Amino acid sequence: MTLRSRLNQIYGNQASALSEGAGQGVSNGNGALRRRLQKVEDRTSSQEKRSRLDPEAMGRYLKGTWEEHQEGRVLVVEKRYPARFRQGRLALKRFFDLQSEPLRLLANDREFEFDPEDLLFFDTETTGLAGGAGTYVFLIGVGFFRHDEFRLFQLFLPDYASERVFLDRLAELMDDGGRPFRQLVSFNGKSYDLNLLANRFILQRRPDPFAGLRHLDLIHPCRILWRGCFENCALQTLERNLLDLQRQDDIPSHLIPQTYFDFLRTGNFRPLASVFQHNRIDIVSMVALLSLAASVVKDPVRHNFADPLSAARLHQLRGSYENAARILEKALSVHDSTSRTLAWLRELAYLKKRLGHPEAALDLWREYLMNHPHPPREAYEEAAKILEHQSKDLDSALRTVDRALDAYPDHPALSHRRYRLHCKIQGRLWWKTA
Repeated sequence: MTLRSRLNQIYGNQASALSEGAGQGVSNGNGALRRRLQKVEDRTSSQEKRSRLDPEAMGRYLKGTWEEHQEGRVLVVEKRYPARFRQGRLALKRFFDLQSEPLRLLANDREFEFDPEDLLFFDTETTGLAGGAGTYVFLIGVGFFRHDEFRLFQLFLPDYASERVFLDRLAELMDDGGRPFRQLVSFNGKSYDLNLLANRFILQRRPDPFAGLRHLDLIHPCRILWRGCFENCALQTLERNLLDLQRQDDIPSHLIPQTYFDFLRTGNFRPLASVFQHNRIDIVSMVALLSLAASVVKDPVRHNFADPLSAARLHQLRGSYENAARILEKALSVHDSTSRTLAWLRELAYLKKRLGHPEAALDLWREYLMNHPHPPREAYEEAAKILEHQSKDLDSALRTVDRALDAYPDHPALSHRRYRLHCKIQGRLWWKTA
């Protein structure tokens, strides 16, 4: 049956008249109907085109299996990586050395637990970055460990009409045979992937299997640990600099949506192989990067690509001040005086003061002032505050302020502090003295 006949059956003579009289002047109402009919025609043509595809050839080429359902179909590709597999310079078996405490720190979640078979790594490829109801996921990869191998499944959506089947198959993977995953690992998944998936489950009236799961989004701790070390903190940048991984013939991320649209338009599935490979590399790199980040936050001094100051700040942001102080103390004990150690001294001095150890903080400020070629004003002021308020050594506080005024002449805050110290030494009430 032709499309014209089908439209006549559905809409009667009005549809036929509109199809024949396109562009001859129609009312606004008829124009809206004509546009709807055109969409039906385009969609039907697209479906007829895809029905002429050779699914078996596509499955063989992408090394996947088609799963056919009444409401549509989905292509499932599975790949397994042994624990000895190396992603760049790191073997996947490093994953099994993880512990719960570093993961809790990275996730900023005190309830996050390390269970090698309960962590699900995931990444999506979508039709765009704008979000909203018009953007949807056409490829999702999920990976997890079983015994000594990493299993990676990729689900591919061949047409929009199959989205419900696609999402149901994803939910089935998440359930894992009645033992559902409870913890997620992603790279920028909190801000983008999960929100988009939640919208798609809502639109398809399906329960969201990701809702309520604990989530470690690697992009946020990685930005803290390595911001300023590289040109950016994109996943591929971290791969090159931390994993020594150079992707070969990788498709740029911004071309992925168009590659999918070209497949929908032409039926050419061969360029999709690079999209699948891109998605696989992203997920396996998350495993290696998680292992590396956990090792860095635990003991950054062991790694020449880690900055102890950044690791200490991550601990501080999580409220772990004692651990932050221990990291900087260890770093200072094994490094000679450099411009970096001055920053460590400064941060450690603030930490010691916060932890209620003013004398230790004072010693650090003194060392900082002695080694810095041009000490900032705050260093003199912090040392003077401790001498005045905690040590009650007003003379030493005054000498410290005098040194500061030599470096920063006539600075109003320093001049006021010097005047106030003079008054206190002389037993005068400075606020009542003109």
